[in-house]
Amino acid sequence: MINLKEVKNIAELSYLNLSKEEVQKYTQELSKIIDFFAVLKKIDTKEVKPLLGSSDLEDVIFRDNPAICHGDSIIERVPGKQDHYIKTKAVFN
Repeated sequence: MINLKEVKNIAELSYLNLSKEEVQKYTQELSKIIDFFAVLKKIDTKEVKPLLGSSDLEDVIFRDNPAICHGDSIIERVPGKQDHYIKTKAVFN
C-alpha cells in the first residue's frame, strides 16, 4: 500500500503540481497497481523458460557481392560528375 506522503514525494520528484483530490486519486490507483504486482510475485514461474524475444523470427543477413555493383559504369554515363560522385541540384540552401 502506498500512502499520501509517498505520492506527494513522487509528484514533487516528477515536477507535478497535484491537487489534494489528485493525490488522493493517485494514491488509490498506485496502491491497486502495487497490489497487483504483489499477486504476480506469488505465481510460481520456476518451470517457465525465459522469453528471449517477442517472436521466433530470425535475422536474415545477405552477404555483399561487389561484383553486382554497377556504380562505376553508372557514373561514367552521367553528364554531371566529379571524381567518383554524381553532381545534383543543391538540396539545402
